[in-house]
Amino acid sequence: MNWKYQVGNNNYYNKLHAIQDNLESGNPILFVSPSEYETFDFSREPEESLDELLTKNAQKIRQSNKTVRLYYSGGSDSDLMLRTFVKNKIHIDEIICWKCGIPSADFEIDQYAIPRLKSLALPGTRITINETTMNDYLNFYNEGVSQRKIDLGIYNFNTHIRIIEQIEQFREENAQEGIANIRGMTEPTVINKDGHWYTYFIDGNIEPNKFTHNFFSDDPKIQCKQAHMSLELIKRVGTDVWQNEKEWRSVTGRTIEEMKFPSKKLLFGSTDNFFKFKSNNIYYSNQKERLALEYLIDDHPHIVELWNENMLELTKLTKNQWWNSNTPAMSTVGVLSNFYCLTEKSIKTIDQLYPDGFKA
Repeated sequence: MNWKYQVGNNNYYNKLHAIQDNLESGNPILFVSPSEYETFDFSREPEESLDELLTKNAQKIRQSNKTVRLYYSGGSDSDLMLRTFVKNKIHIDEIICWKCGIPSADFEIDQYAIPRLKSLALPGTRITINETTMNDYLNFYNEGVSQRKIDLGIYNFNTHIRIIEQIEQFREENAQEGIANIRGMTEPTVINKDGHWYTYFIDGNIEPNKFTHNFFSDDPKIQCKQAHMSLELIKRVGTDVWQNEKEWRSVTGRTIEEMKFPSKKLLFGSTDNFFKFKSNNIYYSNQKERLALEYLIDDHPHIVELWNENMLELTKLTKNQWWNSNTPAMSTVGVLSNFYCLTEKSIKTIDQLYPDGFKA
């Protein structure tokens, strides 16, 4: 079950490789779902509850792998994933939390994830709290945009200044057979077009690689169930529900206790997403990035300077294409999957559904 990019006849798990092919060949980049998606009937909601489907998925992952490693941020997605394993007494070998090393931006890990894991006291489960140091930042950005980093997929989505999972991609053991690296991605997106409802994916929510299990998205049955649950909520209260993040998330079981976190809302499209740094505009895409930049600009400006040089290298490497707001700091422009219809048995490509361009 793998997500991948396709450019012409070439398949990639590395977005920057796909972008380089696109720039050379002119062929579009396609975001390809696992093959099971193309034969699954999304118009029929599964009879099992979401809880039953998630439990079966967790059991399957456990039975199929020697080692199960779960990435936990404390957010509602990873928390639902963790709860599924814990309440069904399905053993997890290791739970990994990644801290960026900047206290103001590590609020979710510090205030929720670590206390939560301590309260669970899971027997036989290794709890790993990785924290990036300022030396890690210096070493990482001093290396520049190396071919080694490109080939490892470091820049697929990790162009923000915080170093979190970039270092994780250097670990060779992650790609070994029998090791399941499980991530919990976001709830499904549903959209209405020409009288029908569809669910689809944008690649920024799913990192295509050969060694990650996307807990909620690899199985089309789980995706279908979530999409129909979300659609039922929309039919009851209207699309205004998207303004109520708590209700929108809770319909698919993503509920965690209330915490006084700073807003994590993405800030794409705003004209205020930058700081002035040595006459340059330094952009950020979310609240954690803003907090990290505030700290680094004041206390470690040399790191900001090195990071900005890395971003300029990426700009040149890609002919300044494929970046949101024309800056790598805002990550790559998303690539959409096929659209899977919830109201009739059909699958549409983006060109079929939006011949004049996609509008969410």
